[in-house]
Amino acid sequence: MRNLMRNMMLAVLVAVAMMAPGLWSSGTCSAEESAKADTSSKVETAVSADDQDEESDSDENADNDYLGDSDISSKLPKTVLDVVKARYPQAAVAAASIYAEGGVIYWDLSVIPDGKFDENIYEKVVEITVSDDGKNFTEDKTIDATALPKAVMDGIRAKYPLAGIEEEAYVCEKNGNAEYTVIITTKDEIIQLILDKTGKITEETSMEEEDIDSEEDGADDSDAEDDADAGTTGK
Repeated sequence: MRNLMRNMMLAVLVAVAMMAPGLWSSGTCSAEESAKADTSSKVETAVSADDQDEESDSDENADNDYLGDSDISSKLPKTVLDVVKARYPQAAVAAASIYAEGGVIYWDLSVIPDGKFDENIYEKVVEITVSDDGKNFTEDKTIDATALPKAVMDGIRAKYPLAGIEEEAYVCEKNGNAEYTVIITTKDEIIQLILDKTGKITEETSMEEEDIDSEEDGADDSDAEDDADAGTTGK
């Protein structure tokens, strides 16, 4: 039972982390995202293909429709679009917003690398932030763990040779410098690692066993309450 609950909790942790990359770590990229949220002022939002109203945010499926259904690359400055196309020549831009920080304008872009608006669009989307002059960019994406660079895998195996590695990893790249967030499972614990592109572990965080135990205890208590309710109903 304990192993089953541990595996279930691990799956939930990974799923949440993938849906909200800012929750993965306190590493360089995520820390900068927090600072950006605290210090930046929105200049313009929701630069979209169909210019939907803010009312769409209240729709039941608003979270699943933010990418729109057509390319809005033509609305971007050439300096910004050139950065995107240099990385992904076939890319389409599905959504964008801009903000100002320190006197510089930045564009937050949801990019479809292959340019195809198909049923897999949300699995393919890459989040890229580019300064208005094109000199600075940050890219956030999830990748299959099998696609991790050899240096990163070697860095993990050097310290944790027998650890299990979760199927997906999170990558944050800023101006060519990438950091990788990976969740591993050892015999005794679940650990979140942050590594640079050379495979050096720059940060590691243990996901405390008691957190998993408390969830397990909560599930057991819930089961007991359900059983009690069922017994009461049956009388």
